[in-house]
Amino acid sequence: MKAISVVMLTFLCAYLTIAQKTVSKTVQTQSGQEVNFDFDHANVNFTTWNKNKISITGTVKINNGENDDAFTIKVKQIDGEWNINTFLENECKIPKMIQMSKDGVTTYKKMEGNNNSWNWNGWDNLNDEGYDNMSIGIITEINLEVKVPQNIKINITSHRGNVDIENFEGELYIKNTHGYVNAIFSKPIHKNVELKSCHNFVDVSIPANSQLDMVLKSSHGEILTDLDLDIQQGNGGQNKRKKNSCQSSCSSSKNSIVANLNGGGSKLKLKSSHNNIYLREYKMNN
Repeated sequence: MKAISVVMLTFLCAYLTIAQKTVSKTVQTQSGQEVNFDFDHANVNFTTWNKNKISITGTVKINNGENDDAFTIKVKQIDGEWNINTFLENECKIPKMIQMSKDGVTTYKKMEGNNNSWNWNGWDNLNDEGYDNMSIGIITEINLEVKVPQNIKINITSHRGNVDIENFEGELYIKNTHGYVNAIFSKPIHKNVELKSCHNFVDVSIPANSQLDMVLKSSHGEILTDLDLDIQQGNGGQNKRKKNSCQSSCSSSKNSIVANLNGGGSKLKLKSSHNNIYLREYKMNN
């Protein structure tokens, strides 16, 4: 019985390894070069290193491993700028699946018949089985680790995935749709930074001694901070100066704030649609 269990466990581990694709890509860079990233369906974590190149590694699992080969990375240089895109090749032809969870166990089922129909007639049968959660679509689990040098400028566009970035010191622009943006700066920001998310939050941690001019905007959400901001405009757009000395967190009664930190300096723009902005003081244990 023990021997059978060992064999079955070995087979299961081998299956789980096969059921996902690993990716790896390296791009050489030059100091001051601009790099444009465009991600789709991927959760991406950016960190920095002391090499003049970009490294992209990660794992891909599409429709429980059945369509992993649809994941594509394309790299192209145009007018001296690198353009790095990740996407699903022939996405419209990838079958939709149903992901079902019950009692902590997740199972998958292919759509039958017209897989582009949201009015699939099999829903009623599945609902009767008492699943805790069900979702339909192209089921993706794409997680990428991206290492970048400090001496480049980065523009990131992302769709349907989250973006985390830590300790990047160059000029930075991020726009994410249906995913959050989380940025941690352990040193004061000396370059312009603009971070946006549609339908999710923007969370930024910066040292309290940063010198910044800020524009913070949130529609259908709040702006919360524990930093001591000098607000020039906010609370309905009235021009006034006041100290915001919240000890924990605070929020604007309206959705737009123009402020500076420590007299101003580099530009920090944060925008969230349908969610909150969190502007935090960076602490060693953040």
